[in-house]
Amino acid sequence: MGAARGRERDGLPHHKRSVATAPLSLLTAALAFAGRAPALRLRSTHSILAKMSASNGGSAEKRSAESIDLGSTDEDEPETPSKAARTTAAAASMASSAAAAAAASSSTTTVTVPAGASTLRAVKVPPGWSVHGGSLLVKSYGALTSSTKIAAFDFDGCLARTPLGGNDPNAWSMQYKHVPSVLASLHASGHAIVIVTNESMDRLKKEEAIRNNILKKCGRLDGFAKACAPTPILCLCATAKDSYRKPETGAWSFFTSQCNGGVVPEVAKSFFVGDAAGRPGDHSDSDRVFAEQCKLPFHDEKEFFERMHKP
Repeated sequence: MGAARGRERDGLPHHKRSVATAPLSLLTAALAFAGRAPALRLRSTHSILAKMSASNGGSAEKRSAESIDLGSTDEDEPETPSKAARTTAAAASMASSAAAAAAASSSTTTVTVPAGASTLRAVKVPPGWSVHGGSLLVKSYGALTSSTKIAAFDFDGCLARTPLGGNDPNAWSMQYKHVPSVLASLHASGHAIVIVTNESMDRLKKEEAIRNNILKKCGRLDGFAKACAPTPILCLCATAKDSYRKPETGAWSFFTSQCNGGVVPEVAKSFFVGDAAGRPGDHSDSDRVFAEQCKLPFHDEKEFFERMHKP
């Protein structure tokens, strides 16, 4: 009798008590399985509880649900970022990349003109000038920097007024008085200032004539650059009827490959200004054709200095 009561001290016969405690073991296993497979734990746990309910009249599931908070898969998986967090992180990464690209595109490097020959057709050129490709006279003034924006100009009849005859290096004047301020403004806006000019010297045979012509052209360009200081300027002067002479594009190719720090100019942000525009009374259209072959927007000197950049 006492033994019977002992077997039934929990209110259930011994063979039924083993069934009642089984759901607790099943619940523990379910929770352990849920910890290893978060994405499946809720479904698996419900399945196990359903079996428990079937074996114990539903009481085990009720007791377990009342005493244990199974939670949700999203709250129990902090290691997986939410969709909003992933979107925010992606946006931040894109913004950082865009800022880095903008900084890279706006950065400039100091440019050094490559060394060239010191003589042109056996005649020594003035200090600071060098000869490239056998005929291209090159000189830089001020601290040149690379740029994607190029403001290129012809010299005679565009930037400066020069006489047709004579070899006086000082015989020049500003084509427009405000030329220096326009070039300074262009430089301040990030443009590299480049002069591309022709000078016919290959027709000259005597050394003295060649020397006088070199001193004349280089002296006028030196004087002009000095009047525009401290604006940095690169001068390219073609002296023969070859690929460097406008409207051929050799001088432009030399600039882009050797004198712009490896930076490729953006033609849409660059331009060329010249007086040889093919208008009635112009001596030629070589400046316009040069710009077209370089794919640069073209302006004649009157359009540029009288209308686009008024005094």
